[in-house]
Amino acid sequence: MSILEVNCDNLQNNPKCAHGPTLKFSRLVKGRVKRFFACSACRDRKDCPFFLWEDEPISDSKLLSWAEVRNKSISSIDHDSLQKRLKIFKNLDCQNRKFCLSCFDFVLKNEENVHKLHIIKNNITNDVLLHPSLLIAPSTKNKKEAQFWFSDNSKQFIVNNIINLNTESVLCIGAPTIYEQLRNKNFKSLLLDIDYRFHWFYDSQEFCWFNMFNCHFFSEEESSKQLLLQNLQFSNIIVVIDPPFGARIEPLKKTIETFQSLTASRIQIILILPYFMEPQILTSFPDFKILDYPIEYLNHNKFNGKVHNTLKKSSPVRIFTNIPPKNFIFPKHGYYFCNICEAWRSVANTHCSFCETCPSKNGDVYNHCFVCKKCFKKTWIHCNKCKRCCLSEHACEENERNSFKKKRRK
Repeated sequence: MSILEVNCDNLQNNPKCAHGPTLKFSRLVKGRVKRFFACSACRDRKDCPFFLWEDEPISDSKLLSWAEVRNKSISSIDHDSLQKRLKIFKNLDCQNRKFCLSCFDFVLKNEENVHKLHIIKNNITNDVLLHPSLLIAPSTKNKKEAQFWFSDNSKQFIVNNIINLNTESVLCIGAPTIYEQLRNKNFKSLLLDIDYRFHWFYDSQEFCWFNMFNCHFFSEEESSKQLLLQNLQFSNIIVVIDPPFGARIEPLKKTIETFQSLTASRIQIILILPYFMEPQILTSFPDFKILDYPIEYLNHNKFNGKVHNTLKKSSPVRIFTNIPPKNFIFPKHGYYFCNICEAWRSVANTHCSFCETCPSKNGDVYNHCFVCKKCFKKTWIHCNKCKRCCLSEHACEENERNSFKKKRRK
């Protein structure tokens, strides 16, 4: 029962869950297309139980239960109070600064007894306060929707290019570690993130509690919208988006279109997703190009740039952008500039004159198949039985069909 379509039109008329307006999905059920509303942010019903068939009547009890879930799920944030506590906390000597990871709160004087049995982090330095990601443990409860913090090299690559592009304003959507770097350089930027914990460290001019999949502000809606408008009133704007790996692209397209409608300038996008999502991304953003630079993460067990089983495998995560690739600055080692494609390429990604592009997506060598008239990974070969290129070790479709027929005869 795979999803066929996501309808992102007229979101404000859709039913609302704890994460704002829901999305309308279509899927095939027993040969029929059925439409339903579900949470825009959570694919797992355990994280958000909202579900409603399009033709299902909405009873008062259902409305009441939705309201109860919303009230339980969404924390009530007193931003002004948190900023006052942060100010007091900053005035403490470093050795007296304690942060409770169990409650996720500052431990001020005379509050130690409340946190006696909790996990406490001591000696909070000014540097830690400037980098909240050091205190905010990334969520890993869902493989597709987990949080991952960029490695130092990846952060520097993105931030250095933002600066090199003479950017005047940056919106960091789901990219808090990029925002940290820009903020500490006094760069005009704004963080929009679904993680409410950033309220503890940023004031209302720096952080908006935001759902990127339906353009919904969870709190301080009017002031957040005004702040967004202020950051869009520049001639050179970049939006950095780091969605969960399992993200649907259609809602992101709608959010970008909404932002674009609020400014006269052309918004430049840096979208970070695995290279194998390229077909879905190009369907929504046909003018986007993929960069060869692999994005790595500090807390991902595979995509961290470390050696695994004696083989260093490159992360599959890439940057998709509407900024001309030639405008980016790449490391001198491991890359070259392809004058035909006008883009920086991995040294293993050589230009194919038949495909008229540098074909490699994973940074490895690709070979051209003259039968398929297309380049493939070096681990693929052309199979005459399957009449296409496949992995060198594969079960031929012809053999599978014959085996199936034999089983049916028995």
